[in-house]
Amino acid sequence: MKKLSIVLMGFVSLGLFAADATYMRVNDAVVSEKEYKQYAEFVGHFIPPERKNDTAAFKQEVENYITELLLVKNAAKLAGKEFTKDKAKLLFEFQAKQAGVSVAQLEENLKKEGIDLQVYADHHLSGEVLGAMIYENYHSAFSIDKAQVEAKKKALSHDQIEVSAVVIHEAVLTKEEKALMKQVLKSEKAEGKVEFSQIGWQPLNAFAPAIAEQLKKLGKGQDSEVIAYEGRSILFHVKDKRYYVATDAEAKNVLFDEFLAEKRVKWLADKKKAARVVIY
Repeated sequence: MKKLSIVLMGFVSLGLFAADATYMRVNDAVVSEKEYKQYAEFVGHFIPPERKNDTAAFKQEVENYITELLLVKNAAKLAGKEFTKDKAKLLFEFQAKQAGVSVAQLEENLKKEGIDLQVYADHHLSGEVLGAMIYENYHSAFSIDKAQVEAKKKALSHDQIEVSAVVIHEAVLTKEEKALMKQVLKSEKAEGKVEFSQIGWQPLNAFAPAIAEQLKKLGKGQDSEVIAYEGRSILFHVKDKRYYVATDAEAKNVLFDEFLAEKRVKWLADKKKAARVVIY
């Protein structure tokens, strides 16, 4: 019996009987293999497919995400802003209300997508808390001059367009279907498989380049040709055009947001540089 116990202890030390081996460590925080897989599943939902399909790149993406998250969680704890169950509960209640569903439905939808609820909550709470900490630490250091404001106003000013549009979710249409699209565009009422929508003022460059190029050539009151785009057929009516000039307030707000974003990037870079990260 003693010999068998020694053998079993040897197996356990090799991780053969371990329920959940350690994957990585960030300073004093330990991430298990199971937790890594949960993070990987979550990260996989918001990175480009080409990067996700690159095994080495995806692994690096997930490890970097975990490192930044754990550094933020630790800093939050030290600042008295620790992620709690109550904060997670409020987060889910708020997001469920925004989506027009119950908390139970929201949680069920996340689970169906393979997203761990704690990982989801930590992601959103880390963004909120880091934003708050960066603001508290650096907002008083923000300073700009008139030249910076004028330059940003110029950069933010742009061509805008107001349009109505109809769409059929097919790329190749008959003459009758094209005629129906024009009829719907004029009547402003959807019919059959033709969908109608009013599109309020939008920056011209908010449209896909292929569409923006055609809209740019049109004047007020004119219709576009039927445009085939991503498997759909779209017809636009230009209601109006204008050149939008940004205000001082908008320019200052954007400059302030850019200032805080730079501080956020530097904060994370400095924390990662000083961190002890070990991948097992």
